[in-house]
Amino acid sequence: MKTVTTGGILGAVLIFLTGQVALAAQLQYSANQVTTITNGGETHVTKSRIHVGDQKIREDILSSPGGQMIMIVRLDKKAFYQINPVHKTALELPFKVSPSQQMMLDDSKNHFVKVGQGTVDGALCDKYEMKDEGKIVGYEWRNVQTGYPAKIRSADGKVVTLLTDFTPGPQPDSLFEIPAGYRTTNLQGFGSALGHALGGMMPSLP
Repeated sequence: MKTVTTGGILGAVLIFLTGQVALAAQLQYSANQVTTITNGGETHVTKSRIHVGDQKIREDILSSPGGQMIMIVRLDKKAFYQINPVHKTALELPFKVSPSQQMMLDDSKNHFVKVGQGTVDGALCDKYEMKDEGKIVGYEWRNVQTGYPAKIRSADGKVVTLLTDFTPGPQPDSLFEIPAGYRTTNLQGFGSALGHALGGMMPSLP
């Protein structure tokens, strides 16, 4: 079912979100991203282009079992958009960060703990634990020279994201909006259902 794949992708985006929004004010960029999701004995590989702005993340999914898709997280608007560029449609959902998740974003120094170093694609990286209420929810490797994230992995190892080909600098605001002329469906009433579904995949989102 495509629901499993899409849910896994959403889980990967949220792991990425937790690791990157705390850095976004200093490091805004776009990059190529390859996410490998293992679920129920199946492995799905998704290739995408990620855009990180201040309190905003956009992922253009170029290759996945679920097809072409754009996902945008707007913490500033507490909104999540799922956009289908083929059919020119969009879904708008509320995006609620739990109190513990907000603490991670507001106080990243106490929730991202450096635990050592390692190499990713031959580059020396600092390795960080991502903690939520004292529980490890993931790991992040940051390039020592650039500060950019090179790899992000969930605590259970089921979601692994590799990032390459960075273009530094602020991202255009238009990237984080639903394009004009798209038919938009607002699913405000499904916000809690989405939260419960993601909570099952993401321990850091109760």
